[in-house]
Amino acid sequence: MGGRGYRFIAPVAGSGEISKLPIESHITATQAPAVDTIAAVKEKTTAWALKAWLVGGTASVLALGAILIVLNAGGWRDQILGRGRSAEISSLAVLPLENLSRDPDQEYFADGMTDELITNLGKIGALRVISRTSVMSYKGTR
Repeated sequence: MGGRGYRFIAPVAGSGEISKLPIESHITATQAPAVDTIAAVKEKTTAWALKAWLVGGTASVLALGAILIVLNAGGWRDQILGRGRSAEISSLAVLPLENLSRDPDQEYFADGMTDELITNLGKIGALRVISRTSVMSYKGTR
């Protein structure tokens, strides 16, 4: 068989002798392998289609999983990599800076730096900064 397709093997209508014979007797010796070949081709095609469907389905599921992980849908990437969600900082307190120079005349500099940090961080709208009077009670503590 050179081409693709099906081969019609049946008795021709109007021929009295041929139509009375059972269908199996109409198949000649050269036609019999063609019938076996068609059945084998059908079987191979069905098996190939099933394998292609399974491979394609598996590839689709893997591709979808990879996309979801890359996009971090549902936080899966962080869970797979063992990273927890970081807590969002909404408020903070600037603890009083310590005078490391041991010179009591420089104490005002450490207090001034603490005030400046509190003032500048207080300008950030997304942050709540604890006031200076609340944090100064921690001055000199460890």
